[in-house]
Order: sequence, then structure tokens, then C-alpha cells
Amino acid sequence: MSGFNLAETGHLVQLWEPANHTAAESTKVVNMGGYSHLTAIISYGATPAADGLITVESCSDMTPTVHTEIAFDYYECIVDFEGALGDVMSTKKSAATTGMVPTATANIMYIIELEASQLTSGHVGFRFSQANPTGDSIMSAVAILSGARYKSPASPTVIA
Repeated sequence: MSGFNLAETGHLVQLWEPANHTAAESTKVVNMGGYSHLTAIISYGATPAADGLITVESCSDMTPTVHTEIAFDYYECIVDFEGALGDVMSTKKSAATTGMVPTATANIMYIIELEASQLTSGHVGFRFSQANPTGDSIMSAVAILSGARYKSPASPTVIA
């Protein structure tokens, strides 16, 4: 096999189901104990409200008891992905601990890249949060974990 086989050497987690997310909400904590890298893909259908700010938190445990917002790198595709060049990502951008403001364009996506080494010392995983968008925010998000420490076709859960 050449390339990356997600089912055998990685792990897939649904962060937000495809829906109209109209309130402040956080995902479950994704435990990074068995992986070194997390790629989050956030896809918007309707034009997101700018106040639906996205943040990433380093979490002390699966509850989480302590959660600290962290800076992160991301890429964006703000051209409607159904049109020409809709699969072309921007250059790398950086978000401060205050988060990333989605661009008010329909049918866009963001890719957030995180390394387990970005976790605060003693923390176990990442959690994503959306501030109250005060309007329609039709979106979904998944996380792809890679750099498995223990590869297995049936990898154990990372959200419980």
C-alpha cells in the first residue's frame, strides 16, 4: 500500500455533525495519547456569521476540568467548493489564542493542523469551540488523527 490508510493507521472523529449550529458549543475532547497529529476539517454550507468564532483548547482530561485556548495554524478555502478552484487552500495562516473568525462566504472550508506537542504540559487532548454565531451556521467538522503510536485496523475510541 502507498499513501495513508485512515482506517488502519489513523483515526476519524466527527467533531460536529452536519447541522445548523446556532449556539455556542464545544466538541468532545479528542485524546491525543495514541497519536501525534490532528487535522480538523470544518466545512460551512451557509454563510457563517463572523461572531461564530472558532477556538482550539488544550484540555487536562476528558471532562475537561481545565481547558486553555491555544494558538493554531490553519488553511482556508474561501472559494465556493462547488466552483472553479474550490479545492485550493490558502497559504498557512495563524490564529491567536482568541481564535479564527470564519469568512462570511457560503460553501467554504477550513483545515486546522495541530501537533500533540502543542498541548499544555500534562494535558491529554484538544477540544474545539464555536462562539454563539447569533445566526445560521450550517456546518460540520471531522478530525483525522495520524502518527499513530499503536497501529490497528480497529483503533480504540479517543473521545470517551
